[in-house]
Amino acid sequence: MTIRSKSCERTSARLRVQCPAYYSDGTFHASGTVENLSEAGGLVKGTHAVQVGMELVVLIIPPAPRTALLVRRATVKWVNGPVFGLELAELEPSAQAELARLAVAQIPGLWAPLN
Repeated sequence: MTIRSKSCERTSARLRVQCPAYYSDGTFHASGTVENLSEAGGLVKGTHAVQVGMELVVLIIPPAPRTALLVRRATVKWVNGPVFGLELAELEPSAQAELARLAVAQIPGLWAPLN
């Protein structure tokens, strides 16, 4: 059963990716895989249950040699078992720039090293 917040309309195209991520609300620390990503949000398959409305800190690890993307605040918008959708906010400037670059480039196979 998918649980969604009232406002979880997708506003931007997502890139299909497969990269490790770590997420925490301060009381737990968990890992997962980001499966799609945009400047506004993403889909995560995680190891720890979350609830709609939770605020998380997320660290996304793109393929080397890129810098990890730090999201200081991401809000859980929907949950379906171990899979959940995030709305990204408070990105580090370097993370914003990297997401914008990826959205424009959309280079095939960019994420292949992690598949």
